[in-house]
Amino acid sequence: MVERLIAELSSMFFMKDFVFRSPSYLTSGVKRQITDLMFLLKNDCLLVSVKGTDGTEKATDRLALWAAKKASKNAKTACRRAGKLEITATNLWGEKRTFPAGSLNPVCGLGIVECSQEMFQPIRFKLQASGRALCPIHFLSANDFLNLVNSLGSIWDVFRYFKLRQHVSGLFEGINLERPLLCYYTLRSREDFSGFANEDREALCTLHQLFLMETLPKYGERDRFASYINAVIHQLHQRHKDFEAYAPPELKHMIEPAESRKSYLAMAAMLNSLPMSNKAWIGQQIENGIGTAKETGQSNCFLYKQTVGRCGFRLCSLQRVQSN
Repeated sequence: MVERLIAELSSMFFMKDFVFRSPSYLTSGVKRQITDLMFLLKNDCLLVSVKGTDGTEKATDRLALWAAKKASKNAKTACRRAGKLEITATNLWGEKRTFPAGSLNPVCGLGIVECSQEMFQPIRFKLQASGRALCPIHFLSANDFLNLVNSLGSIWDVFRYFKLRQHVSGLFEGINLERPLLCYYTLRSREDFSGFANEDREALCTLHQLFLMETLPKYGERDRFASYINAVIHQLHQRHKDFEAYAPPELKHMIEPAESRKSYLAMAAMLNSLPMSNKAWIGQQIENGIGTAKETGQSNCFLYKQTVGRCGFRLCSLQRVQSN
């Protein structure tokens, strides 16, 4: 099923804390799913409806009708319900969470469709608006959606992108049209899409291609440094079963039990929400610290604080102590 494919492809490490499968609610004792996926950032959420084709090519007019019925309509319904009902969902770590009624703030709905006839070439059609929506609905092909999330590289950027996109969504009549706007966000403005124009699409595509050719060779080194932080995030989720054995007796009362790890998971989510460039910088500092510890035998640490007034992290590179 496409739902599973999207969930797996969306499990790029930086999304694992924020993608929830099959958000559901109870009605008269019966569990009902409101949509396929939910992206979560604090209390804001994106409701994602995913639809796969039956493998047969559809005429453009039929594709528009099918898309409106199968994806966009489902996303609108999900937005209405998510803001009112108690929702239960499981993230890509396999951790189940329950969100009290009224605690979620739907930002927009996403209708994602698998396109059988043209995976990459633009397919132009216009979706007919059906009444006044509670929140904006964006319609993308599965290919565009996954490339977009991967290119943005952080959950903050995914949410910011779609919040800005609502102001220019009227310029998107069809699917496989996302690349120019992604380029505009990446290279022109992450705060305002008012300067985006249809006549600039071709030039933006060319600019984006040149940008990728220049930056892709550097991604390997970036990802290597970021893997240090990803390893920390993984350990915060997995939590060593004998963690208490390493803590001084006077501090053991401060350690969360394994079955209740809210602070661990909150730290993991905060670290995983960092842009890849921030992760890479922290990872480079950690690697340098490890090198220094090996050379000098002295441990070292540094403080990372993204913005004033927000939580900071103290990261340490320790010299291993060997016991006889």
